[in-house]
Amino acid sequence: MVFGAGLFGLLLALAAVVTAIRQPWLGVELAVAGSDQPLRIASVSADGPAARVAPGQWVTALSSAQAHIELQAVDRTEEPDMLPSYHAIRAFLARQQVLAGILRSGPVTLWLTDSAAEVDGGLRQPVSVVPADHRPIAQLPSVFWMQLLVGLAGFWMGVWVWGLRRGEWSTRHLALVGFGLMLAAFSAAVYSTRELALPTGLFRTLSAFNHFGTLLFGAAMLGLFMAYPRTLLRPRWALLPAALLASVWGVDALRPAQVSSMIFQTAILICMAAIVVLVIWQRRSSKGDPRARAALQWLGLGVVLGAGGFVLTVILPTLLGLGAVMTQGHAFLFFLVIYAGLALGVARYRLFELNDWAFRILFYLVGVLMLVGLDALLIYGVAVDRLPALGLSLLLVAALYLPLRDALARWFLGYRGGHAQDDFRQVLDLALAPPGHDQPARWQKLLQAMYRPLSIEKVAPVDAPQLEEEGLALRVPGLGALPPLRLTLADSGRRLFAPRDVTRVSAVLALLRHAEDSRDAYENGVAEERTRIARDMHDNIGLQLMSALTSPESARKDGRIRAALAELRDIVNNVSGMNTSFEESMADLRQEVDEDLVSAGIQLRWHMPDTVPATLPASSIHALRSLIREAASNVIKHSGADAVSVTIHVGDHDLWVDVEDNGRGMGSSASSAGNGLANLRARMASLGGRFDVRQVGQGVCLRAAFPLPELRRRGAMEATAAAVTRI
Repeated sequence: MVFGAGLFGLLLALAAVVTAIRQPWLGVELAVAGSDQPLRIASVSADGPAARVAPGQWVTALSSAQAHIELQAVDRTEEPDMLPSYHAIRAFLARQQVLAGILRSGPVTLWLTDSAAEVDGGLRQPVSVVPADHRPIAQLPSVFWMQLLVGLAGFWMGVWVWGLRRGEWSTRHLALVGFGLMLAAFSAAVYSTRELALPTGLFRTLSAFNHFGTLLFGAAMLGLFMAYPRTLLRPRWALLPAALLASVWGVDALRPAQVSSMIFQTAILICMAAIVVLVIWQRRSSKGDPRARAALQWLGLGVVLGAGGFVLTVILPTLLGLGAVMTQGHAFLFFLVIYAGLALGVARYRLFELNDWAFRILFYLVGVLMLVGLDALLIYGVAVDRLPALGLSLLLVAALYLPLRDALARWFLGYRGGHAQDDFRQVLDLALAPPGHDQPARWQKLLQAMYRPLSIEKVAPVDAPQLEEEGLALRVPGLGALPPLRLTLADSGRRLFAPRDVTRVSAVLALLRHAEDSRDAYENGVAEERTRIARDMHDNIGLQLMSALTSPESARKDGRIRAALAELRDIVNNVSGMNTSFEESMADLRQEVDEDLVSAGIQLRWHMPDTVPATLPASSIHALRSLIREAASNVIKHSGADAVSVTIHVGDHDLWVDVEDNGRGMGSSASSAGNGLANLRARMASLGGRFDVRQVGQGVCLRAAFPLPELRRRGAMEATAAAVTRI
């Protein structure tokens, strides 16, 4: 439906172009110097029929074999509605018929003078010119295309909104507004940019379409503001202004001599005043509805400025007898203000309940219609072959329209670059702020920078970000020490919140949550590392130094101090994550433990598999050393045993060790171990392992097991390789 209506607008535009170029053409631009002076040749087309005529001369008359007519300034009148009476309009149209007949009859004689002063003296030069049977499309002036653009823009925008909300009276009126503007602009584009004359029948038809479109625009605009944004009057009341304006159109079409020709301009002025009254009424009635007032802000302001600008520069000066302030063709540009306000209202306040998706439809529709229009123009207007015309149309749309579409999307919809980067930096500053540095205030400052809302207030908690009151407010959930907040009207009140704002704040909250989790994980890791170092100092270095202090032999004391220094290096290596040779580490550990046990009269039995990994992570080696040293220390101090068995087993994914003695059992060694066993349990738990102490015969067995990260990864890689091989 929308595409069909858009194509219909293109066909009407093409009809206007065809009508304009099918008129005879002299190749001169005639300018009005004054109401009592002839027409002056402002410029001459170098490849036109009158190329040998010099610019700056005055054309006093046109003649052919059948007719002769003295030219007057009124012949170049842009808009006959500006003439003072219907009698003057009928006389104007009669002269147009004579001029059009001369131009179509074959060779034309231009009667020229070099100055306006020579007109009354009769010093005129005849110049014979054969008019071309059509006007080249490239010779149509820019104001012609300008009026076509305004008409198409108004019609397409009206159809765009109506096509997406066809069941509402307000959107129906908006579509009629656009249709009326298109009829008025297209017809005015043809007759206001004529070279000199049009046949009376064509002129009357175009003028009737222009008046009908103008009055339809006014009647539909009144109906629109009766129903939107709040219903002021029932839909049937819109029939009253429509009937009154239709009667004005009927009188204007008949042009009775006893009626002033200013009835049409008077009706337009009254209609404009009524529109302003309805806009003010709507504003007062929506006083308690911020969303309705926001929608009216753009639509109402656009209509008052757009239609009002046209009335103030063209209609009102004519009624006052002052003449138009600017040409009617250029004054049509005021109407684009209406549709700029409409687009901004849709983008910022979801006017007519539309949102971003509506713009995507509009942009695609305009792109397709531009492609079709350019293709038709190149084929029928410039006579380019079909295939090159299509390729050139695609190139022009891709090179000109697509970048413009993206720029318009960013401007209308408020898209800005750099959001992700800015959000990331500010979220990190907030998440990594030390406790007590007023994180809630920083959070509000971040939201203020993101959305610039009119207000931010604390509210009851919600589970997820959500829109309220159709976009008037945005609820943001709390997070940790950050309170839940409610933001009202984004961009300092210039737009409503949209679903993209919910998506953005959700992403910011997820980023903030991840940053805080990372910070907590880092702090927990630091605390765990401190605990590990303290445990290592107690289990290993403390034991070595204590053994050195109690040793009577100097050589043994020195050995224990050297061992303590070596253990300190092990702690440092464990922090740096360096891997250690498993076999060498176990050999050094066996010698160290054997010396301690032998000095206490205890025999060591050491069992380790022949096949062992070349290296293990420093953390695993360190855990194994601490476990065996602490177990040996407990046996020496508390068990009364004369033999200890240490068994180490390395599996595919884990390592386990048994330390078993033949001493007094659980009553002594297990209960008297103090912090030693507690530290071993904590160490195994930190590695994701298991620790167990149980009675075995007369003695005690300590069993510990923990996973090996390197072996686990190697096993996963081998499994992956096997799976790939199977595939």
